[in-house]
Formats: sequence, structure tokens, C-alpha cells
Amino acid sequence: MLKDSALVLFDIMTGQTRYVMDTKYKAPSTPGTDNVAQIIAYATTQGCSEAILIYPQPLQKPLHTKVQEIRIRTLTFAVDRDLQQAGEKFLESLFA
Repeated sequence: MLKDSALVLFDIMTGQTRYVMDTKYKAPSTPGTDNVAQIIAYATTQGCSEAILIYPQPLQKPLHTKVQEIRIRTLTFAVDRDLQQAGEKFLESLFA
């Protein structure tokens, strides 16, 4: 079982973990190494190859990299505007 603010999305057909996500409430210019290490640990414990750090604003230096077999990305879920639109935009980015 994950703790903190981690979210897990499962494939409904297979039951496999598709995405491990961690929400952040501050938007630094780039993700901290501790946040990256934490999301890698979450993904590893879930046997997941997709790890997402979610920020409330776009980062100046977004992350899109691969560490071993885990793809790590930063995405935005803007909470300062219409949440329906923000959610739709987030899902477009997630599944792109």
C-alpha cells in the first residue's frame, strides 16, 4: 500500500498498474531529486514503468526521462482555473 499523496491508475482489463503519480503543491523550476527518487520507489514497488509527478503549474524545466525501465514525466494539473478543463488537459497530456 502506498502512503503520502501517491495515486495509482490500474488497467481495468488486466489489473496491472499503468501509472504511479505523485501530486506536488509547489512548482519549482525543476523537480527535486528527492521527488524523483520517491516516484521511482513508488513505481518500483508497484511494478510499474510509468511514473508521473503532477504540479499545479508548468515547470520551467519539465522532466521527461527514463531511469532503468521507468519513464518519468512531469505534468500539470492547473488548480487555478476551471477544474473540468484542467482535468481534460491533464488527461490529454497523460495519454499522449
